[in-house]
Amino acid sequence: MPIPTLGEKRPAATTLEIDGHAIILVRLKHHWRAYLNQCPHRGIPLDWTPGQVLDQSGQLLLCAMHGALFHPENGHCLAGPCQGKALVAIDIEVTQNRLWLSLPSPERSA
Repeated sequence: MPIPTLGEKRPAATTLEIDGHAIILVRLKHHWRAYLNQCPHRGIPLDWTPGQVLDQSGQLLLCAMHGALFHPENGHCLAGPCQGKALVAIDIEVTQNRLWLSLPSPERSA
């Protein structure tokens, strides 16, 4: 997929769906991270408003359901009911101004 424009804010995050997988795409200063858009607490998407997954500070990923906060660099839960767990990371590579995601197998994303 071509690299999307996410604005000037750092980090920047959005959500999208690819082949039935709900994805969180995060741009950090000079690299990208991707996670399944699935809170480890209840298995629901983090965003209630499509594409809105950052907290008010714009620094952490936020689960809108229970307020769990996740570090955008590694997906680890920093606060909330899933503390000690992490978002499921998706391998991501940037080649020729395109992002390549290695989507998880169905049993890993369930």
